[in-house]
Amino acid sequence: MKTNELSVFHHHVLEFAKARGIPLAEALAATRAMGFDGLVTERALLSDGDALKRLLGANGLRIVSVYDWIDFVHDDPAACARRTEELLRTAKEFGAANVLVLPGCFREGDDEAAGLDRICGGLSDACRLATSLGIDVTIEDFGLPGSPNGTIAGCAAILERVPGLGFAFDTGNFACYGEDPHDAWPLLRDRVVFVHLKDRASGPHGLDVSAEVPVGDGALDLGRLVRRMRADGYAGGFVAEHFGHPDQEAAMRRSADFFRGIVSRC
Repeated sequence: MKTNELSVFHHHVLEFAKARGIPLAEALAATRAMGFDGLVTERALLSDGDALKRLLGANGLRIVSVYDWIDFVHDDPAACARRTEELLRTAKEFGAANVLVLPGCFREGDDEAAGLDRICGGLSDACRLATSLGIDVTIEDFGLPGSPNGTIAGCAAILERVPGLGFAFDTGNFACYGEDPHDAWPLLRDRVVFVHLKDRASGPHGLDVSAEVPVGDGALDLGRLVRRMRADGYAGGFVAEHFGHPDQEAAMRRSADFFRGIVSRC
């Protein structure tokens, strides 16, 4: 079976470099040495594209996914269309295989049915353009209040309405709604094109959804889930995610070691 590629968030590498007081080039070299294949990045971080391409290439890394907030519910449709095109063009420029669209959250007083129509319409337009560029458009199970794509049912409903849409399976965010990623996987796996490996710590009353820990150090039994994904034929990429961790260098190293250990034993 193919060895699935492992990436890490660009923000994590930047925090690592800042904490150590080292140039980004040195942090990228260390990232590659840890066993990461690429970065997942926010579109706003790609303004100096040529310089970043040179740094990534020199260190054997690449951009594998780009994400952006596109609030189809509240923002002007023309502005959303421009932002969508910019996201896709940027991903194409960097050779990323997929983009993640964070399509907005409902606020008090919103007409949720109309808002969902706008989200699905915007995502459908994105998928049409993405097809011509050879890129997958994805949503994830998003963990903020008001997200229409938070629960298993919410994600499935949008995926059903937008046939060309892919899914970025976030292993840690279903817990925000009291759901289990092990239950979600068989229901959504046919649409999964990317996996965000996010673990959650145990708290005094169950999972602490405010705390992201290195992959494998939490309570979600991600080793078993990764083995199941691979056994089910998932050949796509994974990205280690632990926003807010106080020591990103240590968290990155721990996550990479855990993941590579799981894959080597599969």
